[in-house]
Amino acid sequence: IYPEIITPAYANKYIDKESNYAIDSIIMFEKLKPEFKNQFITKKPKMQSIHDYLCVLTNKQEYPEIIYDIPEDVINRFEMYCKNSKMKVLKKYSELLTTGNLMHNCSQSYRDRINKDHLLVICTNDLGKPIAELEIKNNAIVQAKLIDNAKVKNNKEINKTILDFAEKTKLIISTNDIDIETTKEEQTNAA
Repeated sequence: IYPEIITPAYANKYIDKESNYAIDSIIMFEKLKPEFKNQFITKKPKMQSIHDYLCVLTNKQEYPEIIYDIPEDVINRFEMYCKNSKMKVLKKYSELLTTGNLMHNCSQSYRDRINKDHLLVICTNDLGKPIAELEIKNNAIVQAKLIDNAKVKNNKEINKTILDFAEKTKLIISTNDIDIETTKEEQTNAA
């Protein structure tokens, strides 16, 4: 259908180099049931909307509930309050689906990837609504997104909360989704 979806040209043209859109799109397409693959083929969405359209199709599919085998010590390490936000580990597939719908992202594409070393953690506001989502892999934050996959660094307060969380949990920041320079500058200016 779109042979270019798996080429570097797709990645360079439609996503930034730090994003996982191409990988997530491929995974979502591969996981589609035949009827939803046919809908995709019939619609032939524009290249720049493939990821979002696949999210919609994936959310329409029915899956049995999965409760991820995440050890309690891992959950306890990451579930906490930071500033005015609560950090919560997504422990069930239904939570991935709900978060994907609320955040307008592809959380559900992580259905078969969640384990003790690869987690999704949400940051909620004081009403419990997700405002940011983190992908944590091997003790590093590899993605940090706001609603509609905007980078956390686009919101100064949430960025500070995520930096506070990373410091408390001793996570490495391995993404340009988080602005670590602003905080360093603020600390230098305060001294």
